[in-house]
Amino acid sequence: MNTYPATHIGIMASYDVYDQEKADRKAVNKYLEDRLAEKKCQTLPFYRSYGKWGNDVKFIYNLDGLPIFAYPLMYALSSPATTSLIGPDEVLDFGQRIADAMGKGLNLIHEGNSPSLGNTIRRLSTESGMGDDDVMAAYSGDLPLIRNIYSMMADEDIRENDIVMDLNGRQTIFSYVPEFIARTFYDYMRKRDGRTVALKEFNALTFNSRGGERVGTIADLFHSNRKGGRQAAPILKLILGKLGHPVRTLQHLPRFGLYLVKKDWFPLSEEKASATASFVLDEKGQLKARMKVEHDDFWRMWDIDGLHDYEGYAAIFAAAKRKWGDAYAQRLTGMPKETINKVKEACSSCYVPLFRHFQTFLNEKVERLNRLFPEAAEWKENRVLTEEQKEIVRNISIPLPFEGGKHTFRQNNVDVATALHYAGDWYQEKVEKSRETYLTALGGA
Repeated sequence: MNTYPATHIGIMASYDVYDQEKADRKAVNKYLEDRLAEKKCQTLPFYRSYGKWGNDVKFIYNLDGLPIFAYPLMYALSSPATTSLIGPDEVLDFGQRIADAMGKGLNLIHEGNSPSLGNTIRRLSTESGMGDDDVMAAYSGDLPLIRNIYSMMADEDIRENDIVMDLNGRQTIFSYVPEFIARTFYDYMRKRDGRTVALKEFNALTFNSRGGERVGTIADLFHSNRKGGRQAAPILKLILGKLGHPVRTLQHLPRFGLYLVKKDWFPLSEEKASATASFVLDEKGQLKARMKVEHDDFWRMWDIDGLHDYEGYAAIFAAAKRKWGDAYAQRLTGMPKETINKVKEACSSCYVPLFRHFQTFLNEKVERLNRLFPEAAEWKENRVLTEEQKEIVRNISIPLPFEGGKHTFRQNNVDVATALHYAGDWYQEKVEKSRETYLTALGGA
């Protein structure tokens, strides 16, 4: 049985690197796909590359005077758990300064030469100092307001499972919170109460060292297929790879065949999804996975994938400043004002050009991508476009995020007033209740 509750936290601030030309083309293609499909959520993704500004890694983008990952890191360091941070040199440099400013210990793990989600999870499970039965709650470093980390750490399902994935479900998250931002949900799952829920990929998971090491070996296959609802096909491939165990393999194939045909008609149940995940991870039956759609934390779901996400969060911070004055950062993050000021001072002394001159950097990035749209209509990787669609593509010009040193918020698609309500005192009450539950469990461990 695992140690309960979780006593380790992992901040994941590492992801795939492309050469700049490929990263730019991928970003433009994703935006075109969303624009031509007239989606409410039109994404200009922040793919990672190296260029004029060095390591263009979104986790060190400047959000109200701090790198994006600093916020989830501060929440972790304020907990009783042992915190590990994985990322490139720039992230680790900031991370150490933040920990020093808070007077906390921090385990730094370098991402190595092959950064990816799988690499991140594997390294966290093997290089964080976890014991065999210890449990880690790991979450992405681009979740600035994920203050309720205690709900993950005190999840009852981690007692007897090697890995727990609590997926982002539309109907669970927006059951009492208005849909104040457009998000795209690709997959479906049937909950234990019989409800069918639309899904997005996970941004957080809990695991012991065995589960983390094993899931790290297959995570990249899922991660690369996470957009557009393409995750079922990799699962089917993994199942077929277990034909050395024909009886158990045949138990899992039919349900995925139906799911691939019509996802919303034949959604996987939580129980079947958990059984299949356990089989895919370990066909010998020695590893147990739990797949579910349970959490209702909007801020665990909303990560910063691209420009519209960054603009949305920046707009929330700006609105908070107007509403709450000097206390805005404390009201938004739940962190003491003195701590925030110390961390900001520590980060300001870290000379990373991209962070120091962020407005110039981001404007230049958008300008560079805008120059690609006129030629993008003819790219071979795009579907065949009509002349009318080509004309639309040629004339796309994304507004610059900053003008005259001020944020324009033109790509923001968030209902800021509603978001601010659910980010302030209302959310803090939920955080405090979860923290109390966690501390009670920790005291009884």
